[in-house]
Amino acid sequence: MSLKNVIGCNKGLCIAISSFVCSFILWGFGYTFTILFVHIQDDFKSSTTATGWVGSSYYGIASTLAVLVGPLVKRFKYRTTFLMGILLSGISLFVSSFVQSITAFFITYGFIYASGTCISYYVSLILVKMYYSNSPYITRATYFSTMGATFGFLVQSPIVGKLLTVVGWRGVLRIYSGITIVVGLLCSNFMHEPLNCEERKRKRSTSEETFLQQKDKHFGDKEECEESVWCMLTFPETWYFFIGMVITSTATMFCYINIVRTIKSIQTYIRC
Repeated sequence: MSLKNVIGCNKGLCIAISSFVCSFILWGFGYTFTILFVHIQDDFKSSTTATGWVGSSYYGIASTLAVLVGPLVKRFKYRTTFLMGILLSGISLFVSSFVQSITAFFITYGFIYASGTCISYYVSLILVKMYYSNSPYITRATYFSTMGATFGFLVQSPIVGKLLTVVGWRGVLRIYSGITIVVGLLCSNFMHEPLNCEERKRKRSTSEETFLQQKDKHFGDKEECEESVWCMLTFPETWYFFIGMVITSTATMFCYINIVRTIKSIQTYIRC
């Protein structure tokens, strides 16, 4: 059997592996911001709070912009949307290595890189669900895909620490910029919607129709929304969940990021 036939028969497995690799690179490197924290702060001469907000905003934005992935996929298809996220991530890392202020770094890393991570990661997860929707292995496939982030943090922390002593934090960003784009382009070859998805589309249309009927029942003569995502914004529960996710994610990551500076300050205080 040729390689093409092997890949065709195991497309779901290839997408699960691609999702694992992408989360390994993107989320794994994003979590290593704690290691870069002190060097970035010393370079920009910025405060601990301002520097910490960059890393915490990355986690918060990358976790809460998932609501935009659905409309993007519907407009640009899965592979194109995935490539958009990869290119945003790679280019933003490269640009971040040249910025000269913490404000610019917040935009390029804390917002643009986070947005690219969010888009690529959730597109791959959606495809994993689609390929394994009728399979008893959907739980294992989803777990395997999301495990890449944690595994990436464990593996990349010592790697980033070594690179930091050799090329500096700006060099680390440039290296990972190239890695992100190359690996992302390879993984994008598998980011396609399943061919036999007519039944899934029919079920989705039925679900959207039911949702709109329920929305009309609750909101009377309000103008009917064209996209289900906009209908969701009319429910207060959506905003409660969104605000809660932003606050929780940002606060949690802020503690993780500032722990290095805190420990360093404690060591300095003990020596004195």
